[in-house]
Amino acid sequence: MKIRNGESDIAAFENDIHCRLKREKYKDGEINFVYIDEVQDLAMSQIALFKYVCSNVEEGFVFSGDTAQTIARDKVVLVRDDCSREEICNSVGKQALDLTIMECKGLEFEDVLLYNFFGSSPLKNQWRVLYEFMIEKNLLDSTLPERLPSFDEARHIM
Repeated sequence: MKIRNGESDIAAFENDIHCRLKREKYKDGEINFVYIDEVQDLAMSQIALFKYVCSNVEEGFVFSGDTAQTIARDKVVLVRDDCSREEICNSVGKQALDLTIMECKGLEFEDVLLYNFFGSSPLKNQWRVLYEFMIEKNLLDSTLPERLPSFDEARHIM
């Protein structure tokens, strides 16, 4: 759909560059050494692009950055609003990045916790209407357990 509409995103752009460099090889001279600063701001797919321009994989790369920022990149707590953000900050402090749904648009994380999303919704019990409709129309996946796994503090510690 995106291609048909002439639209693209960073993932499509990266994929296109990977395909082109794999097929056509890099031809603008030999690069023996690459220094990458602020590496925490790059996705792994972006870092992997450097292997096409520097064949010295053993010694040719130096990565530097702020390791504290990489922890925020791995875990995120998604909240509905600033009130929920304050609640979660009081609970876990700054051990994870907390973002609203709008703030996280377009970002990717290894671990995502959706905090009190339905409970803090202005729709409150109206979600039940949607659930009942799905049951009525047989839209629920019958392979899913009837009961969801419970929170395990040891397993889900932040």
